[in-house]
Amino acid sequence: MNYYHLYNYTQRNQLLIPCFALCLVLLHSCANVQPPSGGPADKEGPFVDTSTIQSGITNFKQKSIDLHFSEYVDKSKVLESIIISPEAKLEFDFSWKTLTITFAEPLDSNATYALTLGTEYTDVHGNKPQQAHTLIFSTGTMLDSGVIRGKLYDNNPAGTYIFLYPLKNMNPDTLNYSTTKPKYRTQVGTNGMFEFRALSEGIFRIVAVRDEDKNGVYNETTDAFGTTNFDVASSKGAIQEIPLRINPLKDKIAPFMTEVRSKSNTKTEVLFNEPIDTTSITTASWLFTDSAGVMNATILATYVAPGNAKNVLLITSPFDSTVRTWKITCKNNGQSVKDTSGNAVPDSVNSMLFSASQERDTTTVILQTISLRDSTRNVSLKPTSQIIFNGAIKHDGIEQRLGLFKGNTRIESNITWHGDNIVSITPKDSLTGNTWYELRFRTSGITSVLGKPVNDTLYRNAFKTLDTRTFGIVKGIIKDSLATSKSYVIELKGKTTLIRTISKAGSFVFNDVPEGDYTVTIFGDDNGDGKYTAGNAKPYQHAERFVSLEKPITVKARWTIDDIKLELK
Repeated sequence: MNYYHLYNYTQRNQLLIPCFALCLVLLHSCANVQPPSGGPADKEGPFVDTSTIQSGITNFKQKSIDLHFSEYVDKSKVLESIIISPEAKLEFDFSWKTLTITFAEPLDSNATYALTLGTEYTDVHGNKPQQAHTLIFSTGTMLDSGVIRGKLYDNNPAGTYIFLYPLKNMNPDTLNYSTTKPKYRTQVGTNGMFEFRALSEGIFRIVAVRDEDKNGVYNETTDAFGTTNFDVASSKGAIQEIPLRINPLKDKIAPFMTEVRSKSNTKTEVLFNEPIDTTSITTASWLFTDSAGVMNATILATYVAPGNAKNVLLITSPFDSTVRTWKITCKNNGQSVKDTSGNAVPDSVNSMLFSASQERDTTTVILQTISLRDSTRNVSLKPTSQIIFNGAIKHDGIEQRLGLFKGNTRIESNITWHGDNIVSITPKDSLTGNTWYELRFRTSGITSVLGKPVNDTLYRNAFKTLDTRTFGIVKGIIKDSLATSKSYVIELKGKTTLIRTISKAGSFVFNDVPEGDYTVTIFGDDNGDGKYTAGNAKPYQHAERFVSLEKPITVKARWTIDDIKLELK
């Protein structure tokens, strides 16, 4: 190759390099759809704007269905959100904003299908759709026409599955939600709405499940569960409107000891796998014996470590210096140690061996925190303040040394112990609004359980209650033709939550409601525990009845809202 040819060859290759690089950039941008830069943030969720079939068609013979989206979406999440009922084998192909769904096997004849796109997918900005999209079609000449729709009332409904089980020709008591997949299912969007169309006539059971592993069944260890207060009837052309709530996920894992540390010859620290309920900590819950079970150590006090509710400390009489190895047992009796969900330590893991220290405890017990700080304003009318020590103290005389005062007048209060290092105080009746009060506490004469005195200090923490002149009043009436509930609970939820309980249906009133927007919900408290129960999976139990106002109410200062009317059905 001569110089001229070599020059042209090199020049052509130099021109090809940027062209090749440009092609790579274009190919990369096509494969990875990115949101455009600049402009206002996109907060609108994606939706299906067109499809190759209309919902409700009969004599469906096509091999595939196309869904066209309003914008670019996360393809993998879309595919995870496709549901068809009854089940059928599907194949997928994406092209830009269009998803082609192909039926890999022939569909059943004379069957009504529901193809649903759930709500767990997002656009390229991370926005989710407001509600699921469903296409109904029949492979025969008839289309079932029953409709069940409703709303899941929840702070975060998006992604929750609604399962629908036909109860025809079956005993509903045998229905196992952990092994039986529902015939129909859909997902709830950000607005909480759900709908099942083209249903045959019959009775159906509805349950809500946060199906964490997306396996189409309920797992009691990972999935929250809720159901309705009655089974729902579907009939030709009829529409059922169903309200639904879901229980918080139940913690069914029992606490257990993970380690025992001997801090001194009178102090032992027990570490648990999860936080412990301070109200379940008592000296009667524990037993110290030597490894042979012959000698005991007297338990003087027990408490949860400040700032770490997984650690429990026990104060005992000094361990016998001739015994090196001791056994601590957490009793499983009426005073068992429990976690914050009420699960008790089981017998199978309720004891551990440890080596006892012979060092003396030199810790000085001090008052660590008073939760109601000095000069606090806008305090609620019925505040609870905790006084927390870094160690266990004797209870003697606390009631005389701790109090709430208006001027020099003592306010009648309830004093409660949480273990042996935390005491709380709450006024028995609501305080007066826009008024200064004092929490007074003198530590003179207070000692640790081992007799060491606490430094003598007088605490006088002043606080001012909310100005009730900025409050409003909310009144209403509850109707209940069944009258089967033990009581009725009314909830106003805004920046704060206000609750009233009445013994029978009728009028209710909330005085002193702070300004703001509130949702209003009532429920029939069938078991009398003051908490709403959205049913139970095993054994199956229907939910308690409830009803919510569709729109929030706005409370303004010195205004009265008196036109709330709610009926339980």
